[in-house]
Amino acid sequence: MKNPLPAQTFDFFGDVRHLHPHFRFCGEQADALLRVRRELLEYVFALLKETPYPAPQVSDEAWTALLETLKPHWTLPLLYWYAGHAPKEVQPPPQVMAFLRGSFQWSRLRSLHMDRQMQELSTAFRRSGVRMIILKGAALGRMVYPDPALRPGSDLDILVRPEEMQHARVVLEKLGYKVAARKFGTGAEALYHHEEYTSARRGGQNRLVELHWRLHSLGVVQDAGVDDLFEHAVQVSAHGVSFEALHPVDALIHRALNNAFMHDHDLRIIWVFDIFRLAGSFRGAEDWQALQERCVTWNARHAVEVALTLARSWYGLALPGVFEDFSSWPEATEDEIRAWRRITLRRKRLDCMLGAKLSPEAGMLERARSVIRLLIPLRAVVVESYPVARSWMFPLAYLRRWGRWIRELWE
Repeated sequence: MKNPLPAQTFDFFGDVRHLHPHFRFCGEQADALLRVRRELLEYVFALLKETPYPAPQVSDEAWTALLETLKPHWTLPLLYWYAGHAPKEVQPPPQVMAFLRGSFQWSRLRSLHMDRQMQELSTAFRRSGVRMIILKGAALGRMVYPDPALRPGSDLDILVRPEEMQHARVVLEKLGYKVAARKFGTGAEALYHHEEYTSARRGGQNRLVELHWRLHSLGVVQDAGVDDLFEHAVQVSAHGVSFEALHPVDALIHRALNNAFMHDHDLRIIWVFDIFRLAGSFRGAEDWQALQERCVTWNARHAVEVALTLARSWYGLALPGVFEDFSSWPEATEDEIRAWRRITLRRKRLDCMLGAKLSPEAGMLERARSVIRLLIPLRAVVVESYPVARSWMFPLAYLRRWGRWIRELWE
């Protein structure tokens, strides 16, 4: 449904616009969240900050518009949890609570399916001798949330060392997973960071699996690597599932990079809540000091500042006193500053869009090959992202890809 409410002036990004001027929220309508009534947004964030007050007296249509807008942000189960733990006199109207309860119950069912899938994968990889780290929402929901149902997700991301990619593929295939497009080992892997595997088992209850050989494919040199992540990985045992995950410091850096670079045009407010929960799980000054150092190593200094600033503004994150002032943090490297400009402008300028995907360490010939492969990917790769009804119609997938780029550059 269309949001019937007038535009509001709720500035989510005011404190970080100087670093990243082009953030946008997800949703069928661009930035639909900004058109929700201000008093409702302020009420929602008060609940999430655990500083609730009585719900605004607005129409049923306004509440419906709010819920429809929040749905793609994956926050309805989370909102139900915090509203349910608030005094009854400050909870949303009964019909709203009933809707939120349904979202929470559906998410809990999905999380149970995810638990089973994660345990199956963890067991299979462990028996095969391949170390696997579970990433993003599937891990965070069981690491830093009181209930995994509070952290919905669309797929299951796993990380393996590049030298174990071939073995990892065999493990997944034995479990019945199929890949639409192989990218690793194709000569174009510098442009990508994962392959997507689907499974038809259990009536479609299994999520799509993204098999990563690195965290991202951004055009920035990084001193740390996958081995470094495995060295700092932590063991998680929760809700009957046991797996390895990124250390909370690395997970926060990874989430910050995804927010700032990969999803700056489809940001979900649950992702900033991830930052809030991860920061809250730190073991005192030791982890904060490690964050200061490692975000520079990962060339994520600006991304981490943006993420923490948003978590502080939206959810009341309190940074320890000596870490509050970002001007006292280590400065971003020159490589990061150059890469940050390219990546934050990649949807506005063609040269930045291409440069954001190319390794600054590559030679001229390698860069030329990468540009060609970026503009004209392997057929299986482009059809995976832009499906067509018949195999002979694959040129339409390329046209749709180029059309999206043109629209983004002209917006």
